[in-house]
Amino acid sequence: MQRLAPFLALFCALLLMPLAGLAGSSGAEKIRLTVIGDSLADGVWAGLYRNLRSVKHIKVRRASKVSSGLAAYDWHSEAERLLEDDTDIIVVMLGTNDGQAIRRAGQTRVAYRANGWRAVYAEKVDELLTLFEDRQVFTVWLGLPVMRKDSMREQAERLNEIFAEVLEGRGADVNFLPTWDLTTNDNGEYLAYADLDNSGRTRQFRAKDGVHFTMMGYQYLARYVQEVIEHQYLSRRKADTQAESAPVGGLDPFSAQN
Repeated sequence: MQRLAPFLALFCALLLMPLAGLAGSSGAEKIRLTVIGDSLADGVWAGLYRNLRSVKHIKVRRASKVSSGLAAYDWHSEAERLLEDDTDIIVVMLGTNDGQAIRRAGQTRVAYRANGWRAVYAEKVDELLTLFEDRQVFTVWLGLPVMRKDSMREQAERLNEIFAEVLEGRGADVNFLPTWDLTTNDNGEYLAYADLDNSGRTRQFRAKDGVHFTMMGYQYLARYVQEVIEHQYLSRRKADTQAESAPVGGLDPFSAQN
């Protein structure tokens, strides 16, 4: 049985949750969610947008940049600009373009795999997370999925180790969401097709390039982001304010396919 099976049981339970709170959410407090990162983040944004488009009090903003990353793009400055507009939640996914030298304004470039590259990259991750913490923005950082090509897989594993180390122990507002086990079979191998909606029908999960996902795959990943937001952000906010907050978890991500 594929590793997706335990999560499919959760999905089925969620689909049975009452949607009354969502249907009547027009008067709920607005939640502003921004997605940043590379082309994978662009897909996660699309998944979140599709999953949550009927939830009127949640605004999902697209701020991803294809072919960007932390190695050669200044996401810190871009994030500072984005946070000039009120943002409650930041979702981050990047790293597919970061198997390269790190370039920093006014400083010597650090070649990929060179001594010091890992430390400098970790520092850039830390700086970005510290910005979000200082601005008190709830953060969900997605790890990279398994890749089909060995070289990309090695890169993803390297970066995931850095992400996990830097995010560990940062507090309730910073959450690391690994995606590796969500994208492999029982043997830890790359998974291209899976029964994503527990229908018994196998569907294409990953794109043909072995890096990206199909739209259904992105909606699948988005569901896990929604779960983190519901359990780590909305439930805590509700407890703090004693105000009713509609959940974002009980939505069928497969209801709006093209």
